[in-house]
Amino acid sequence: MKAIQKRLLIGLALIGIIILLRILGIHNYFTLEAIRKDSLLVQNFIQEFYGFSVLSLIGIFAATVMLAIPVTPFLTLASGFFFGTILGAVYAILGSTLGATLSFFTFRYLLRAAVEHRYGNSLQKFNAQFQKQGASYLLFMQLLPITPFLIIIIISSLSSVSWWTFVWTTMVGIAPGSFIYAFAGQQLMTLEKASDILSWPMIIALTLLACVALVPLVIKKIKPTAPLE
Repeated sequence: MKAIQKRLLIGLALIGIIILLRILGIHNYFTLEAIRKDSLLVQNFIQEFYGFSVLSLIGIFAATVMLAIPVTPFLTLASGFFFGTILGAVYAILGSTLGATLSFFTFRYLLRAAVEHRYGNSLQKFNAQFQKQGASYLLFMQLLPITPFLIIIIISSLSSVSWWTFVWTTMVGIAPGSFIYAFAGQQLMTLEKASDILSWPMIIALTLLACVALVPLVIKKIKPTAPLE
């Protein structure tokens, strides 16, 4: 089987899975009401099978991120509720980063060769810039609370940024939001909806934090070039 046919089949299979999960309404099972209803049962299970529970949670995070199922905020709330703020956030970061990394490699395998073949000349400048300053750009996008995770993954996979740069910027970039949601998970029993957590002051604070990632780029732009002797 030719490489292009193999990529096409894998891509169609993934799209089919995502569409099927959306039709089945899988995201409707990830609700605050559901976790409240079964909280005692889940807590007892975690106490008895802690290691398996942690691995399962990380796996669920990875699968939902990779399949673009928008339930990460809820999962992080649940993680904070059952495992505490620190461990809950750490497990959320590990699981989300794993899922994002798998998506990164998948999109790079499926699309990068075709995009470079079609738009290679046009993307040379973009790739050169991303190669030099990719970490700052990625940190900015990851920290910015309004940037869709999937868009960041696609842009990164189609660029020349290294997989390791993508991994560590993802971990650092999602850390603030993960700790915020894990901390809020302590009040999961009284929380009305997950969207209430990101208030406007919180969004502004995260946006300002995202802008800090661009400071090295600004400094490099305004820094005068040393005169030639």
